[in-house]
Amino acid sequence: MRLIRQRNGLDCGIAVAAMLAGRPYAAARAADPDPDAMHGFWVQEMVDCLGRLTGRPWAVSRRTTLPIGPAAVIIRPAGRRIGHWIAWDGRRIYDPQMRQPFDPRRYPRRHWQIVRVVYQL
Repeated sequence: MRLIRQRNGLDCGIAVAAMLAGRPYAAARAADPDPDAMHGFWVQEMVDCLGRLTGRPWAVSRRTTLPIGPAAVIIRPAGRRIGHWIAWDGRRIYDPQMRQPFDPRRYPRRHWQIVRVVYQL
């Protein structure tokens, strides 16, 4: 997976969708189901965007651990309501705010809670 950086404070979902689909940022931006929204991706918007980009169905899990295979994962610090999308390739975490992928044990936000996981069916 190639790391794609987010371009503003609300587009972590766009960057994560691009990474998981293996597509450029612009393609993920064009697949955004609500491009005029003044918020980041809701869970269903991530599912829809990934479906458009890959042509395959994606589903949501409330699991609180990283899955075996690739996924879009919402994380957040304890006590906060707003989350942050990261990509997971089954081995490393790709955070669109950071400059390199991380082994989960070395990820600076490893103590944040996993809220939702979007995975390919």
